[in-house]
Amino acid sequence: MAAHTRIMSAERADDAVRIPHAAPAVFGTLVEVAPGILWAQLPLPYQPGSVNTYLIADGDGWCAVDAGLNDDETKAVWERIADALPGRRKISSVLITHWHSDHSGAAGWLCERFAAPLMMSEAEYLKTMSLEFFPRTAAGEVERRF
Repeated sequence: MAAHTRIMSAERADDAVRIPHAAPAVFGTLVEVAPGILWAQLPLPYQPGSVNTYLIADGDGWCAVDAGLNDDETKAVWERIADALPGRRKISSVLITHWHSDHSGAAGWLCERFAAPLMMSEAEYLKTMSLEFFPRTAAGEVERRF
């Protein structure tokens, strides 16, 4: 797949967002985007079809940034990622950027699977938990108000 050179319009061409790497052909393929920073994509069953995750070298392990959905396909991709991590280092922490389920959904599973602590702001954590325990219809109504 060819690298994307422009994914967002801008008033000037110089202001456009550019992605210097081609999208991996297979979910979970690790691409080094800078020394000590790996990028992979996790599957989504809806558009845009994938969500980004990053792994940042952290001492003897890797910090996973965002976890993807909590479904079997995403968990299988994480297992492939873990098997492919360089240096026989494991996922040692999980950092969640925000409450959306395509970023936070598998966080609990990932933390349990790798005995890794969760790092997430208190506000994002509480938002995640409030939606998790609301009845689905109530959560949908709350979502529309944001």
